[in-house]
Formats: sequence, structure tokens, C-alpha cells
Amino acid sequence: MALQLQDLDAYVSRKISPFCADVIYASDPLFVRLESQNREPFTGNARVSETILVGELNGGFMGKGESVDIKYVTTEAGIVVDMRMAWVNITLYAWDAMNNDGPEAVFSQVELKFLNASLKMAKILATNMYLNGQATNRQKYLNGLEEWYDDGTNFPSVGGQLRTDVNGMANGTVGGLNAYFATLTSFTLAQVNTAYQNACWGSDHPDIIPVTPNGWSLIWQSLQPSMRYGNTDNDLANVGFQNVKFNAADVVISRYLPTGSSPIGRMFGINSKYIHWWFSQVPLFQYGWTGFKGAKDDLDVAGQFLVASNILCPSPRTGFQLQSTLF
Repeated sequence: MALQLQDLDAYVSRKISPFCADVIYASDPLFVRLESQNREPFTGNARVSETILVGELNGGFMGKGESVDIKYVTTEAGIVVDMRMAWVNITLYAWDAMNNDGPEAVFSQVELKFLNASLKMAKILATNMYLNGQATNRQKYLNGLEEWYDDGTNFPSVGGQLRTDVNGMANGTVGGLNAYFATLTSFTLAQVNTAYQNACWGSDHPDIIPVTPNGWSLIWQSLQPSMRYGNTDNDLANVGFQNVKFNAADVVISRYLPTGSSPIGRMFGINSKYIHWWFSQVPLFQYGWTGFKGAKDDLDVAGQFLVASNILCPSPRTGFQLQSTLF
């Protein structure tokens, strides 16, 4: 049997660089913008509720001696969502506390676990903000952009309201609670521009367009003849995100957007002014930590990292959603 730890290995320690590379997670530019600029404090209630205009008052011109229509008109309604809870678990073996101690402990196991937990939570929130909280088996997830930026075809109701009840807006028609929605079998920049223009209502328009790497390539190839250059002076560029300008919106790459065919790839045009991301103000549910708890029959411990939040979009008509297997 060969001797173990021979010669130099018997008295020279291994050199472990005090550096840990992340090869799993990605940082999402839309999540960074919304989490930093669009946080709303949820201080406790049955549900999150916001008011929207849903009808027009009677009015017009009249002639001499004519009467006016004085019937009461319902002009306001509420859209509501429930708070949803996201969690990340950390389990530690008690035995490892003995080995990972003293000057030879290059990394703190606990510190790395907490770093991993924060990155995992960001991934959970960023991934699900693009999806929905209505489909089968998704009622516990965020009410994400997939359902808000719909034209009523896939999600006839949103925020507790039927889309067709808002100003009599038919499904498939942009306006009210309906966004522009289209499924593409081919790609041209004109299709993105059509979606963008349909989402423009006066001074309200999309200000950020998250795309998959495939979507970025399609836009980049289309923009090359016009020699567009990257935008280097906004909140996203200042924290390292590459982006280009399309009309008045920043186009950014998201690694957490659905891509390919299952689920189908997405491209969103988002007016971040109307994305309200509600977060609980209870410390335990605001990136809170439950504390390590011991198991019944061993020395190992586990604890949970918690976030209670949800997304509410009171003006879906100022955004759009494109779906394609090309994205």
C-alpha cells in the first residue's frame, strides 16, 4: 500500500486562495431597478389594494333647452393581490464547526452560506417576477409580469378584476387593464416598435425592455445598420449592466427571462413607473432570518431566510409582452 502524504505533502499545507467565484447565479437588471426604485412598504392589511379609474363620467355638448345625463357612473375600482412568501433554507452540520475554525479556516462556512442565500433569494424573486401567480400550481407565487402584461387572452382577470369590465375593453384590445400582447414566429425590429407604440399613452411609455441573450442578439443585429451605441449614463450602466437605447427605453439582458420553447421565450416592454413591488415591513419577512434551530435527534441546525412580497401593476396598458421560441 502506497504511503499517504509523502515528502512535501507531509509538512506543507495546501494553498487555498481566499476567493470564491460565483458560477451559478446571475444579476437581473430589471430586478435591480425595481427592488431599488419601486419598493412599496406593506404595513399590514388583508391584501394589497390600489385604486384605478375604470369608467368615464357622462359629458358632451348640449343645445338650448336640452337636458343632461345625470345617471351615476362608477368610475373607480380596486385591484388587489395577496402577499406571497419566498424562503431559502440553510442547514449546517454541527460537526463542520469543529473543522472550519481557527486560522486554517480560509472561508467562513456561515458567511458563504448567507451569501449564497441572498443570491438564491434574488434568483427566486427575479425568476418569478416574469411569470404568473394564477396558473395551476402557481397560486403561491408572485403575480408577475406574465399576467399583468396580457391582453386578456391568457389571463381574463388580473388583480381581482375582469379585464372586460374596465371601460368595456374587449380581450385582445389594448387599453384599460389590457397590454399589447403578441406571439412572433419571425423577428423584425418593426414588430418591437409596433409593441412599443401601442404601449405609449401620452407621456407614459415603456422605459426598460428586458430581453434574453437570444433577444439581445436579434435586436443588436437589427440595430447594426443604424450604428446605435450603448447607453452609459443611467442607473443600470452605473452598476455595470450593459444596455442600449430603443426609442425611450433601455434594452437590457436578463438571464432569468424564459427562453426557448418550454416555457416560451419572452420580451417585455415595461413602464417601471407603474410597477409597484410591495414588501412586508415586518423585519422577519423583509429579508429576515429565523435563526438556527436544532433538530430533535442530532446536533445539526437549520434556519430560513424569508421575504414576503408581491407585484402590482395599476396600468398594464403602458407595457407590452412578446413571446417567441426565437427568444
